[in-house]
Amino acid sequence: MTITDLRKSVRVPNRWQVFIDGDYAFSLSEVDLLYHKLTVDLEISEERFKNLKSEVVLVEARDRAARFLGGRARTRVELERKLEEIGYPADISEQVLAQMERIGYLDDMNCCKEHIRVRFDAGFGESRIKWELEQKGADPALVEKALEESGYSEEEAVLKALAPKIRKRSVDLLEQKDRKKLFDYLLRRGFPSRVAADALKCAALDSDDASGDSPDGFLDEDDGAAE
Repeated sequence: MTITDLRKSVRVPNRWQVFIDGDYAFSLSEVDLLYHKLTVDLEISEERFKNLKSEVVLVEARDRAARFLGGRARTRVELERKLEEIGYPADISEQVLAQMERIGYLDDMNCCKEHIRVRFDAGFGESRIKWELEQKGADPALVEKALEESGYSEEEAVLKALAPKIRKRSVDLLEQKDRKKLFDYLLRRGFPSRVAADALKCAALDSDDASGDSPDGFLDEDDGAAE
């Protein structure tokens, strides 16, 4: 087996792709490249090749995966995409994914529930939450189950979305164009038109004794994009 090419990664700084007998084999950091003295035309045995993949690449991939999962809950697909983006071979990624699941660092159900909790507190509708989780690679059936087990309430979430927008102002005193802005804002947040309309009616009833201050600037158009 011969190292036929070493290419610096375009996407990931200080990382090199190793090609053996003309085919991509694995990638590793520049430090490991120098430490193991890998050079073009270097002959390596199959045993050394396996050791490099297991001792260097697998350990590094596992450490990077742990750091990636340390910030917040992620889905299996998100981690898989990240490992692929870095340049790890599929067999290394599979081993890392299995290890992360085995030690509890990777749990799609917990990830879904955490995302639902955060987005509920921020005032987002069910359809928006489902879309966001599906973008993360979560299975739709799992998302449905997570919503059910989380006790998510769209009626409560829509009030959370409205609260910072209307504050103590009376919805009844808002101009029609501003009420339309509020309605569209709720739709963008993933609430059905019926839920949005009902919420505005409830807000109007609850604010009958409001002062009626000017509504200028009541809506900042921030839809709270998810990470």
